[in-house]
Amino acid sequence: MLEFLEILDLWKRLYEKELHNVCKRYDLHKMDVDILLFLANHPQCQNATDIVQRRKLTKSHVSTSLKFLEEQGYIEKYYQEGNHKTIYLHMLAKADKVIADGRKAQERFQKRLLKNFSEEELKRMKDTFRRMNENVKAALKEEEETC
Repeated sequence: MLEFLEILDLWKRLYEKELHNVCKRYDLHKMDVDILLFLANHPQCQNATDIVQRRKLTKSHVSTSLKFLEEQGYIEKYYQEGNHKTIYLHMLAKADKVIADGRKAQERFQKRLLKNFSEEELKRMKDTFRRMNENVKAALKEEEETC
């Protein structure tokens, strides 16, 4: 199990290295780029709660980053008609280049990570991870039911 956790840590380090140049180029923190990429890659998620819940980030860090991104002209906040409780997020044109460069970094990460794997190996790996994910979800559901 420790080896698996070490592998995940290495993946994270490589991913962060890939994003580092994007952060540097646009003078943004990793959290800022992560949030822009999250919003771009998950258009159904349009508010801070979505980001906190799906990315498992703290409310305060997300709030600070969103405030900065708004001040810098990357996003705007708005309310939907009839709902003045939830603040929704809309990316502005200034975010387009960051997102494009961030997606290129994500593609480089994926290519480097999956280099030298055959299609069959990738298919088996995908199936293995899907099954592991199902096991984790079932275990967490069991834990919730016993609490």
